[in-house]
Amino acid sequence: MINNLRVFVSGEEFGRQDLPRGGHSEGIDRGLQRENGRGSYLNYAGVPVLGVFRCLEHQELVLLVEMPRSEALDPARQLAWTTLGVGLTFTGLLTVGVYLLASQISRPILAIATVATKVADGDLTPVAPVMTDDQVGTLAMAFNPMTGQLRRLYAGLQEKVTLLQQTEVELNQSLEQLQIEKQAVEYHQAQISIANQEITLLNDRLKNENIDLAQELKVSNKLLRQFLEAMPLAVVVVDHLGQLYYTNQAAHILF
Repeated sequence: MINNLRVFVSGEEFGRQDLPRGGHSEGIDRGLQRENGRGSYLNYAGVPVLGVFRCLEHQELVLLVEMPRSEALDPARQLAWTTLGVGLTFTGLLTVGVYLLASQISRPILAIATVATKVADGDLTPVAPVMTDDQVGTLAMAFNPMTGQLRRLYAGLQEKVTLLQQTEVELNQSLEQLQIEKQAVEYHQAQISIANQEITLLNDRLKNENIDLAQELKVSNKLLRQFLEAMPLAVVVVDHLGQLYYTNQAAHILF
């Protein structure tokens, strides 16, 4: 308490000789003006405090209750630091979880894309791994039979090429025999004509099969691109030299 002469008459300050007479602060001044209130201000010693003051008119005293601002705000400051620590921890855990989930989703897609790139480059031996039971796993299971069919078609083409080479050797032998056996020229010419017709048929068949194979590859690539474009995640494929080979629409938007 402080009287109207600005002298402390009770509390910790009562009887202290080091306190100046006529102390001033917002709480003291407003209390002596017969006001009641609270606020944050500097006390008579210049220390920031949170104070409540009340004028006791009949006693001509001012009742002051003050607490250093640092002491009053310490619990709030401690709560803020605790909240920040919990938030950072939760953010870190969430980031790790999102990274692991994204890796789990993108790993089978990248594996299929890698196999598709090798197949497009002419290597038909890789097999797409089936890592999941969802649509990506279904795509891998559908992709492997297509590559198997391509391998069989390629092997058939190789056999036909070998057969054509053998036929060419036989024709050369026939020509040599024609040169030796002049008496059977017409007979051998007929054989050569028949053989040429067979070669023409084989060449036409080979061209048709090459066209069918190219169409199947185009359809497979189109289906794969449609699937990758429909993915909500960004997909980026690079070739064996590290050069950018393909990006889907989500990757264009992201980068």
